[in-house]
Amino acid sequence: PIITGITQGTVTRENVALSFNDGTGVLDGSAFSSGETVASEGGHTLTVTDATGNTSNVTFTIDKTPPVVLGVVHNAIQNTSVSPTFTGGTATLNGNLFLSGTTVGAEGFYTLVATDEAGNSTQVIFTLDFTAPAVGGVVDGVVTNSSFTPTFSDGTATLNSQSFLSGTQVSAEGAYTLVATDVAGNSTLVAFTIDRTPPLVIGVANNAFYRFSVSPIFGEGTGTLNG
Repeated sequence: PIITGITQGTVTRENVALSFNDGTGVLDGSAFSSGETVASEGGHTLTVTDATGNTSNVTFTIDKTPPVVLGVVHNAIQNTSVSPTFTGGTATLNGNLFLSGTTVGAEGFYTLVATDEAGNSTQVIFTLDFTAPAVGGVVDGVVTNSSFTPTFSDGTATLNSQSFLSGTQVSAEGAYTLVATDVAGNSTLVAFTIDRTPPLVIGVANNAFYRFSVSPIFGEGTGTLNG
């Protein structure tokens, strides 16, 4: 008998309509009529026997399940390297051949496409970002009596653990810690102090006249005497 609709050893993701020109058919141990469609996933064997005992066989596989990709999450943005794996077939990363388990460590935007023998495919898009946000408008470690208007390039920020919007003016006296964090988890910390309180000088009074030596003391900063 002649069997049509599939060739021996084919792996496909499509339903298969099988026909034969003579005899009776058995698919995976159950009666099968010419022209029926096979839709179930798995390995299948059709045996057709004619009236004189001649037989024909065809074995094929229906696979509708896309490859499973592990080691990276679709649409992830992160600041660590990844080592994606896939369950079967072949893969490309940004259009280039990719071997399962290879480490991806360079910054950038990536598209991984894994395709199995049947043509099923899984696409995973991810971004590796190792660059911390840029903070402007203030310098780490500065102590000044001026206001600041800190800005940051991306992500979110806290100022002394409270939510902070880029471009907000900070003018109150105090010690501040600004932490800007992007969506990948990279962060930049800037500490600064606004101090508008003059140093306290003791041991001498302003515009005073003395007939004895004095020893002025001030609690912070530096001092000059007569210039």
